[in-house]
Amino acid sequence: MTNRNERTNERTNERTNANANKKIALFNAVQNGGETYLNYLKPIAKILQEQLNYDFDVFQYPKEYCGLTLQESQKILNHKVELFPNYFFPNYFATNFDILFCNHQTPARYFPNDILYVSTNHGNSPMPLADPILHGQALIHNDVIFC
Repeated sequence: MTNRNERTNERTNERTNANANKKIALFNAVQNGGETYLNYLKPIAKILQEQLNYDFDVFQYPKEYCGLTLQESQKILNHKVELFPNYFFPNYFATNFDILFCNHQTPARYFPNDILYVSTNHGNSPMPLADPILHGQALIHNDVIFC
């Protein structure tokens, strides 16, 4: 007879194996977000690396937009970060990844339904939008929101 922890571990391994072929990306996309907004992606990167042993890619806009160099972001996330030119957006993610974790909720409206868009968010409505209705309209396109 197996104990509860063993059964939980078996279920976790089954889910991990079932999702092993999913291509995952993290995207640092907040204008002038700096380290504060990049830190919303840090726990996700840590879980994917250390607990699930997933292979994933991390992208961000240039320093002039997001406030961090690639090297600064790599040090914070302990993972390679690639520069993302915005002229591919969102087609690049939609054709190359199954799941996208992003620290900005509004880009979700531009993605087709076949990509799972997960927004990491501070949960402090109405930030970053001054109007709660606009905030709600921005969030409606997200598949999952972590606060």
